[in-house]
This record gives sequence, C-alpha cells and structure tokens, in this order.
Amino acid sequence: MAKKPAEQERNRETIEIGATRWSCLGWTRITIERHGWLGQQMQESGLSQLRQKPGEALGDFFCRFVFDAMVSGRAYQLLAGFLLPADVPEKDWTPERARQAAHALQELYEAGHQEEIQKQLAQVGAGFLASQLLLARSSASASAPEGETTPAERPAASAGRPPARSPSS
Repeated sequence: MAKKPAEQERNRETIEIGATRWSCLGWTRITIERHGWLGQQMQESGLSQLRQKPGEALGDFFCRFVFDAMVSGRAYQLLAGFLLPADVPEKDWTPERARQAAHALQELYEAGHQEEIQKQLAQVGAGFLASQLLLARSSASASAPEGETTPAERPAASAGRPPARSPSS
C-alpha cells in the first residue's frame, strides 16, 4: 500500500550540515518544475553532455562527474535541487528556495563543512549516474530488434562522443 503524503513527509531522510538540518529530496515524487529546473542546471553546468569514455572504469567516470560538478560553478545549485531545509515541506520546493539553499550551502562549505557538502554532491552524482544507466538500458532494450544486442551489451564505441546536435541548437 502506498504511503500517504503526510507520512512520506515525516519519513523523509534528513541530514545535518553544520547546525542546519536538510531534507533529502529524491526522484520518486519530483514535480515537473523541479525536474525541469534540475535539467537546466545539468545543461548549464555541462554535465548533461558528460559521457563515459571508452575503457573508462565506472568509478573513474563517477569521480570525473563529481569533479566536473564541483568546477562547473553549479555544484551548489545542483545540491539545492536535492536538499531542502528540513522544516520546509517537499511540495513547497521552488526555484527561489533552491537559490536560497544554494547560497546557504555555499556559506556552509566556506565555513568548513566541505566534507559534508562533497559527500552530498557524491550522492547526487551516484543517483544521476544510476538513473542514466537505467535509462540507457531500458531504452536500448526497448529499441533493440529481437536477437540483436543492445548498446549496453556491446563495446562502447561512441560513448566518448557527445550526441549529435539538432539543426536548431
């Protein structure tokens, strides 16, 4: 039986960074607004174009993702899409609250809480990579003719190339 929204709110995972409690937001009940906002942050950070290089171990790709997120200038914004002050209901997430959270996270980082912030960024990276792997496998499996291998089952010949751009971009 599915949990009721009030019960889901009470059961949200919370973490503490400095003296601030944060709720961890996932993908299970994401709004279109937050999903679009996160997509924009990924696009503007360049992370949406990041691909695993041929022969690159998944762990190395993960480390590169986290590093690129940190140097992109969007790390705090990405985190703000997944962290919300614990006293704010998840349904009240807005881009403005995310901007405020990003600012607070930057202040916490600069106040000496680098390890906690980097750990949360790694969590975001792990979630993103897991979702991309599942998406790639499900779309490849759905589109492969019977008896043919999917791209996930073949060597990654084009994994390092960015996707083709449409004429309008």
